[in-house]
Amino acid sequence: MSATIARTSDNPLLDFSGLPRFPEIEPGHVTPAIDALIADVRETIERVASAADAPSWDNFVQPLSDALDRLDRAWGQVSHLNAVVNTPTLRETYNANLPKITTARSASSKIRCVTFVSPGRSCPTTRKRASRR
Repeated sequence: MSATIARTSDNPLLDFSGLPRFPEIEPGHVTPAIDALIADVRETIERVASAADAPSWDNFVQPLSDALDRLDRAWGQVSHLNAVVNTPTLRETYNANLPKITTARSASSKIRCVTFVSPGRSCPTTRKRASRR
């Protein structure tokens, strides 16, 4: 976990030590937490993508998984609150951060694909859906 995240321990969305602290979460916590967690994901992607060693569970999968799990856990709390509390301020904050989450998750999928696809093959970018008639 990056130093940025460690320094913002007063934000309940960045406390991963136990159960979510829903009563303490306010809309003002969302953007700083999401920005810090996305920065951590990007930092992790850069680190694992530039590693000289062949990708393995310990040097690629686990660090990336841990960073994404923290982002997903925080965003899951925000999504839950948006669904059950849904104040105008929370809704605005949720909607402002949703594109950031989408971009971060998309970037993480691309790095995993590029790293593990055999040379000469391309990453599958879309799945064909069965037509419904």
